[in-house]
Amino acid sequence: LSLLWRKFDDPVQQHAVIPPPVREKLNLAMARRSLMKVRFVDTALSEHEFSGPCMHFNAQTIFLDVPPYPTRREWLDAPVYVNFKESDGDKVSYRQFASRIREMPRQGDRFGLILDAPMEIGSGERRSFFRITPPPDTVCALSAWQMEPGLPAPTDPFTLGKTPLRHGKGPLSLANISASGLRLNVSGPEALDMLDNDAESRLICFLLLAQADNSGSLPFWLDCAVVNRSGEEDAAALHLGLNF
Repeated sequence: LSLLWRKFDDPVQQHAVIPPPVREKLNLAMARRSLMKVRFVDTALSEHEFSGPCMHFNAQTIFLDVPPYPTRREWLDAPVYVNFKESDGDKVSYRQFASRIREMPRQGDRFGLILDAPMEIGSGERRSFFRITPPPDTVCALSAWQMEPGLPAPTDPFTLGKTPLRHGKGPLSLANISASGLRLNVSGPEALDMLDNDAESRLICFLLLAQADNSGSLPFWLDCAVVNRSGEEDAAALHLGLNF
């Protein structure tokens, strides 16, 4: 592993620009050999998942010790999600960050994975399902309606009326989806004005996806709870994490 890392380890630059809170979390993960799970943002590129502890990091990159894997040239520079568990006594937190694959070194039967070092590490959740990013042409329709928590779901969702939260020419887009939730990107002042800041916000979503064999489309009505939000609302951009 030292041979794999040596040419990427610059002692002069080590920890030069990584923010202290991020450096602290990486040092803790490295000391406890926390397993980092790496998944491609674009699952069309590959559904392969890497996992291994962080062995070294510097200001530019982090190095993971991972089991053997088939290498593909198209994986280089591909964006990935990284999730890991952070333990402090009986308290367990889940962390995540976005990165890119920079190198896939190999020395004998030892394999490594070199990623861009994160500039921020956010809170995550323990995920039982993979998240995928549907190709844009498979999202035929997407709309969302704000609804008060505690109210019964409408028996006929088509009575909800028009909404500014629409896909296409509207300000709404689907970032990714799993078997238990989805992430939406929202932009534009009109759309943001109708979203409240309550931690228990609720959205009714209509999603229409094209089938892979072009035989038609599949409609989904989803009753969703907003579990996290990120972005700058005063910059007219917001990212919503939803569970359904």
